[in-house]
Parts: sequence; structure tokens; C-alpha cells
Amino acid sequence: MLQTLIHFIHQGGLMMIPLLTGILVALTMIVERFFRLISYTRHIALIDPVSDAISRGDLAEARRKLEAHAGPIPTVLRTGISNIDGNPELLDNALKVAFYEEAQHLQKFLPTIQVLGAIFPMLGLLGSVMGMVHIFSGLGAVGMADPGVMARGISEALISTETGLAGAIPVMFFYNGLVSMSDRLMLGLKRATVTLHHLSAVRKDQ
Repeated sequence: MLQTLIHFIHQGGLMMIPLLTGILVALTMIVERFFRLISYTRHIALIDPVSDAISRGDLAEARRKLEAHAGPIPTVLRTGISNIDGNPELLDNALKVAFYEEAQHLQKFLPTIQVLGAIFPMLGLLGSVMGMVHIFSGLGAVGMADPGVMARGISEALISTETGLAGAIPVMFFYNGLVSMSDRLMLGLKRATVTLHHLSAVRKDQ
């Protein structure tokens, strides 16, 4: 297996090293983000029970419902609970800070995954050009007497291009899926902040 991989890399030329390294890095980030965002998505269900507890005036119960949870939505909810009876401006500022900080956590690795997915085809194309250069360099040195020179160059061009596309297609597919998950969580964050603002106003009117 290892020898086959080494042979494959050798056939594809120099660009196979950054291509395969980039693909491994991108897939590692995708797996991490997928499981992390899945765990965060479950926290959307916390908004309603926490809101109900706050509306009943039971802030201790609202905090207890968040004790076992860590993530963007629980963080925003905790921030709101801690400031819900304070100055409206302070509550607003605290929620804005928490919202933007947690939004950054949701976007972690996504720009990098997008960039990697975009450059893989270009790296494959660069490998293809390098393969063509090797073909003409070899032909210039030995002429048509050695068809192996042309075969090696063509192999390098095709394998590097194939690897670039084979890496880019799944990476961009999974990237779009992660963006959709992140967008859903962003809506959950917005819903939590709006709900906390509303509950704070209701408590002050009582």
C-alpha cells in the first residue's frame, strides 16, 4: 500500500506533495468542524426552555439548564441571563460582544477550507504544466528516441490534474454543507439575542 502511494506520488511529480498535504489538512478541518457544529446544533433546542424559565422569573432554573452545555448559543444565553436585569444598553453591548465572538468561533477553519478547495485545481494545473515542460525538455535532450520521456511527462500532467480535481470537488462540497450548518447556528444566535432583549423588556415592564 505504502509502495503504491509512493509510486503514485512519484508519477504525479513535485506538485503531488503540496496537493496531498493540502487535501489531508482540509479533510481534517472538515471532520473537526462537522462534529463540532453538529454538537452546537443541538443547543438550538435550549432556547425555548431557558426562555420559559426566564419568563417565569426563575433565573436559577435557566442557569441550571445551561450547566452541562458549552458552545455559542449557551454562551449567549448565559450572557443574557447575567445582564437581563441591568441597564438595557449594557445588556445590548454584552450580547453584541458575545454574539460576534461566538460567530467567529462558528466560522473557524471555514475560510481556510474554502481557500484550499479553490487552489487545489490550480495546483493540479500547475503540475500539468510542469509535466508538459518535462516532456519538451526531454524531447529537446533525446528527441523521439525515448518514448518513455513523453510517457512520464504525460503521466505527471494527468495525475496531478486528476488529484487536484479529486481533492477540490469533495472539499468544496463539504465546505458548502458546513456553511449551511454555520448559517443555521447563526440564526439560532440571533434568535437567542432577540429573545433575551424581549424578555428583558418584559421583566422591566412587570
